[in-house]
Amino acid sequence: MANVIKAELVAKGKKFAVVVSRFNEFISSKLLEGCLDTLTRHGVPESGIDVVWVPGSFEIPMLALKLAKSKKYDAVVCLGTVIRGATPRLWPAKPRKVWRRCLLTRECHAYLA
Repeated sequence: MANVIKAELVAKGKKFAVVVSRFNEFISSKLLEGCLDTLTRHGVPESGIDVVWVPGSFEIPMLALKLAKSKKYDAVVCLGTVIRGATPRLWPAKPRKVWRRCLLTRECHAYLA
């Protein structure tokens, strides 16, 4: 039988910020539920999680960058939903520019999914 090595993902003592978009809240609220469940399963107490609601996905990158720069958090989780066709056609590219600046200048480490 093969040796199976599993890592224990424990985040005790860590502080997290979760930025959530109110637009399409019927989806964002479920994403938030899953995020909070995952964090608490990995040992993060509720007092170690700050949830920040923003009007829409457009505001997420700017606030996330501000929270990351504050150095108060070990990680910033961003949750939002953009449904193609439900968003204005000429949606500005500003959020992409903020993420690009964040990644290129290494102001914070960002992982996009």
